[in-house]
Amino acid sequence: MTDAYVAKLRDLGRCPCCGGVEVEMDIDIASRHARVTFVCSAVFETSNGRIIAATPCPAGAVLAAHLLNIEVQGGGR
Repeated sequence: MTDAYVAKLRDLGRCPCCGGVEVEMDIDIASRHARVTFVCSAVFETSNGRIIAATPCPAGAVLAAHLLNIEVQGGGR
């Protein structure tokens, strides 16, 4: 099953959060490890047989800040 997680990261090409393009990929089939870095600075990798967000995409934080500003301005009601 771990091979499927490595393959999933290998095939991404773009950040699954914001669509930023891939800038670096490190795949080691023998050790079943993958690490993919995107232009947005997000890093996804395999760890303990799962995919983890080693460095989360900032897109979620940008959206959260935008929504908080709307709420403070009274637009969230």
